[in-house]
Amino acid sequence: MLKFFGRCCAMRNSLLYLILLSNIFIFSDSKVFIIDENGKPLSDIVGPLNEGSPLSLLCETNGGVPSILTWWKDAFLLDDSFDTLPRGNLRNELTLAYLGRGDLMSTLTCQAALPNATESSEKSVSLDLNLKPLNVHITSLQRPLSANRRTTLKCQSSGSRPPAVLTWWIGSRQLLNATVVTYDSTTISKLILVPTADDHGRVLSCRATNPIMNGHILEDHRVLNIHHIPLLSVTVGATNAFIVEGDVVYFDCNIIANPPVTEVGWRFNEEPVYTNINAGIKIQNSSLHIHKISRKYSGNYSCVAANAEGEGVSESVAIDVHYVPFCAFHQQVSYGVPLKESVNIKCSVEANPPDVAFHWYLNNTFRHIPLKDFVVNGTESILQFTPKRESDYGHIMCVAENTAGLQTEACCFRVAPASVPNAVEDCVVMNETISSAIVSCIPGYDGGLPQEFHVELYSSSGLVESAVEKEYPLFEVHYLPSGTSLIAVVFATNSLGRSNAVAFSVNTKAEIKPEKDKLKFPISPVLGALIAIIGALVSISVIIILCSKHWSARLGEEIPETPTAWEPSDLKPGHQYM
Repeated sequence: MLKFFGRCCAMRNSLLYLILLSNIFIFSDSKVFIIDENGKPLSDIVGPLNEGSPLSLLCETNGGVPSILTWWKDAFLLDDSFDTLPRGNLRNELTLAYLGRGDLMSTLTCQAALPNATESSEKSVSLDLNLKPLNVHITSLQRPLSANRRTTLKCQSSGSRPPAVLTWWIGSRQLLNATVVTYDSTTISKLILVPTADDHGRVLSCRATNPIMNGHILEDHRVLNIHHIPLLSVTVGATNAFIVEGDVVYFDCNIIANPPVTEVGWRFNEEPVYTNINAGIKIQNSSLHIHKISRKYSGNYSCVAANAEGEGVSESVAIDVHYVPFCAFHQQVSYGVPLKESVNIKCSVEANPPDVAFHWYLNNTFRHIPLKDFVVNGTESILQFTPKRESDYGHIMCVAENTAGLQTEACCFRVAPASVPNAVEDCVVMNETISSAIVSCIPGYDGGLPQEFHVELYSSSGLVESAVEKEYPLFEVHYLPSGTSLIAVVFATNSLGRSNAVAFSVNTKAEIKPEKDKLKFPISPVLGALIAIIGALVSISVIIILCSKHWSARLGEEIPETPTAWEPSDLKPGHQYM
């Protein structure tokens, strides 16, 4: 340096000296500034900026008179064009149209220097970038899923800075039951999914986004293949708007299944239905046909189908078969009434729908009974009938009708002059034991009035047991003496009197006495002799008693007993008595 200044002193009168000296001091006073597009000075870091965005930076000098101002990226020249400002400062504006992934943490340097000079003044900044996700992949879901069964799915994305946010979707519905793990620039999301049958065919997607860079989404998706048990429903068709006996009714089983069904069946009131041509029932593919349906087929129908996932059952569909009225069972069909007295005749029918109208006719002449003579209560009609002459006795018919049609077979009632009941018939005795028996008969005509049935059992000493039944002559009698021949008398009664009696024998079984247990201990000679002596004495006593009874009986034959007013022995089985 001293040599340099010495030479300068020697040359201080020369022009070269003056120029060199001025340039050294002017350059040493020059400063370089980097400013963003908003005029804000930058220090060390620019950003973070978004990948793909443009960048504009200004570089200016302040003081000194450097002749060039350039931009560099690492060791490569980017821009050597600059402008000279009015005060001699220099400005170079750097514009980068697209910041790529390779620009992350790269260094941009603005340098002010003289031409061919070895020294310069410079300012450097580094670029910080937000990076888009490079990829996203669903790494599972290579097989069909089963409905209502839990499964875990995995999605992975890498390349995002900061790490990507992963979201799961089925169509437009976001799924929230997921956990996330991140490391470096990789994000992994695990979803717990319980798919339903409705999800079959829908699109499951995994979306990756940089949380800072809006608008850029990467997506991977799969079309869901969901296996499920058959989903079934039943539709009903008929030949009429409502189902009437005799119609043809068909049922269709609507099936949604994955995989396809292997079998289809039908149930009626929870019981399986099979093809029965004679009954008009036919199953073909997934349809059930019933020809000439009857009222017994009213009820609930469902279809059932199976595939590899299991068995599905439809909701039940109820059908209500309408039918014309018919006579109810177990109603009184015979009535007895004196001339010019009234009796209420009740006609009950079963019908669907139960809204019925009644018609009454007399003696098959189809002469209408006046409407004022009967009343209707639902499916029951009561006719007040008064026979005014002998010709009014006979048969009265009741016919009902509803929207399904007119009753095809009339309910017939016999009206006769009231009388006492007829005798019972065909009596039998069953289950005779040592103390009981069952007596059963067939009832006779009741005389047109309610009747009761009676049984009385007699022994040689008089009445032993009796019983009464209101519905049917079936009696179970107890507390009878064992080993005895009894006479049973059966008759019927109504408000006008009693029928002839029917008599027959009832024999109870004799009571069997159990044998005495044999001795189970050894008998000594002395004890045996003693037993033999006692036995001999007992035998002699028995012989004496028997002989005494024998002579007493012979003497008694000569003295007749006084007879009772009525003896059961006078009854002869199988005869009727008033």
